[in-house]
Amino acid sequence: MNINVEITLYPLTKDDLIPSERKKLIEFLMYCYNEPLETFDLTHPESNHIILAKTGDRIIGISCSYVRNMSINSVYFIAAQVGAVAVHPDFRGSHLVTKMIGLLHALFKKEGVNASFLFAYEPKYYISSGYKMLNNPMRFYDRKSNTWKQFVWHNSMYREFGNFELPSGLIEFKGEVF
Repeated sequence: MNINVEITLYPLTKDDLIPSERKKLIEFLMYCYNEPLETFDLTHPESNHIILAKTGDRIIGISCSYVRNMSINSVYFIAAQVGAVAVHPDFRGSHLVTKMIGLLHALFKKEGVNASFLFAYEPKYYISSGYKMLNNPMRFYDRKSNTWKQFVWHNSMYREFGNFELPSGLIEFKGEVF
């Protein structure tokens, strides 16, 4: 599909989104994922970026990220997690995911990010953006149970930046995963 889409970048702070805009974005995510996303918080303190794809006033795509320090064994690095990637069904196949992820990657490089992680419903869409399947276990904080948990998710992916090579071993996410 060849369409002309304006892609606007929004660096996110708690004050950037008025409640009606936040509600519109949550409704868009719920529509695209076809499931409730009550726990997704666009104003979470760790949220760094929202990539919003629009044509006119119509939201047709979104991708969000945060950046934090993580570690594997004694290797400390700056990592990003990409989440809430969604494209309206009418615009799927238009390479919006690649464009949005590309904009996030440009920001990551400016911020000195060493690796980026995501949890994909459809991993095939992220391979062209340099992502590979991840087999490392992850340790993260689960807000619902108020405990630290560990898991290996079958569709988790990663991408390295610069000369960084992701070591094998347990990834300390040092907080929640989104």
